[in-house]
Amino acid sequence: MIASDAGRDARIGARLSLALHLAMCRYCRAYARSLRMIGDTARRLYRAVPGEAERSQSTLDAVRRAISQPPTSD
Repeated sequence: MIASDAGRDARIGARLSLALHLAMCRYCRAYARSLRMIGDTARRLYRAVPGEAERSQSTLDAVRRAISQPPTSD
């Protein structure tokens, strides 16, 4: 549910169950944080590249540079 949009459409019981699990499981919290960071970085890089024709290769190069750098803690 964390990796997809299924959590947004899930019933209240499933969302509460996920929230409770995340409250107890540090590994899943770290996974959720990582997914948010990847999504945020991808959106930021996509907006930073000018021009539709150059976007694909430039974005790919920017993502490769970003993943080659060690993560920063927030």
